[in-house]
Amino acid sequence: GRTRRILEHLGWAALFRHVYALDLFDPRLPDKAAMIGRLLLDQRIPREQTIYVGDREEDGLAARDNGLPFLAATWGYGSLTPREIQAGWGLLAQPADLLAAIA
Repeated sequence: GRTRRILEHLGWAALFRHVYALDLFDPRLPDKAAMIGRLLLDQRIPREQTIYVGDREEDGLAARDNGLPFLAATWGYGSLTPREIQAGWGLLAQPADLLAAIA
């Protein structure tokens, strides 16, 4: 879908084994928390080795609901507002900050 096309445009597609979306499944998953839970289970991804990066408040809440740390991208599609950012979330002001955060 659209996410895959964005990754290809950026030259990042080879960096991802799987791309999940709410409408990837039938019936459609109800929310991002369910999608992340499904991803972790399907791909046998250990929570202690996982970080959720997103640009919307619902991403941070999905991370919390799945016991994952969250890095909030403050640029991009969702553009979190200061009021939406919660305690404990790491902040990424630009794409380069992601590498520094996970290194």
